[in-house]
Amino acid sequence: GKALAPQDAPYILEPSQIRIPTVPEGPYVQRMVSGFMKVSYPKGTEARIEPVLAEVDNMRAKLAKDLGAEPIAQVEVRIARTWEEMAKLAPVGAPPPGYATGVSYSSLHLVLITLQEPISFQGTDVESTLLHELSHVALEDATGGHHVPRWFNEGLAVYEAHENSLERNTTLMQAAYARNLIPLSELDVRFPDDDSYKISVAYAQAADFVRYLLRDQDRSRFAGVIARVKEGQAFDRALMDSYGTDIRVLEFQWKKELDDRSSYVPVVATGS
Repeated sequence: GKALAPQDAPYILEPSQIRIPTVPEGPYVQRMVSGFMKVSYPKGTEARIEPVLAEVDNMRAKLAKDLGAEPIAQVEVRIARTWEEMAKLAPVGAPPPGYATGVSYSSLHLVLITLQEPISFQGTDVESTLLHELSHVALEDATGGHHVPRWFNEGLAVYEAHENSLERNTTLMQAAYARNLIPLSELDVRFPDDDSYKISVAYAQAADFVRYLLRDQDRSRFAGVIARVKEGQAFDRALMDSYGTDIRVLEFQWKKELDDRSSYVPVVATGS
């Protein structure tokens, strides 16, 4: 089960055995933010970083509210200019994935972010990336490190960070319309990582199913799942006890809602 951690949130088997390199003082600004976040970022990038740091209290409060849990107690965030520099700040022997703009070592309460996306070399959306990675840390804390399905962990992070929401919604609607959705049971066993269309569908589905579980009338149920998992209950059982029905029925109801939504969307095949 534990091997199925999201790729941007690698599972560390023995956190106490891990060596984390120190951040070099010369090139980096290092400071505490809001009493819970130790941040390092390259000197000269203040204009890009400071507006994001002004939002961390709101991020922390929203995650606590959605998870029905205590706010993140402490976390270290290391921001680097490039992927290579980010890798140097990573725990020894546990480098970030080659495509990652951010990575969360949740059990170590450590988040790394690069200011330049490694594949496209475009500038990273720092706020969205930080929120995504903090979601992994918040969930780890809220569940006491107990196992949750990969689709739930990734879905929550993507949902919270509002990543590419328009693009994601389009992907989801087209997949629903074309009957290309991937069963959640399949996503729990193996999250696609080798087919870019399937990857987009998986992320879009996971985030939308989390949105469905978090609807206003179900917020306390969602928090109930998290609390039960923290007490050691298996995820599927916790979901059933909180929502009063099993995951297959919830998935069926969500798909029905999705069908109603996608029937209003003109699905046009264009070579975009």
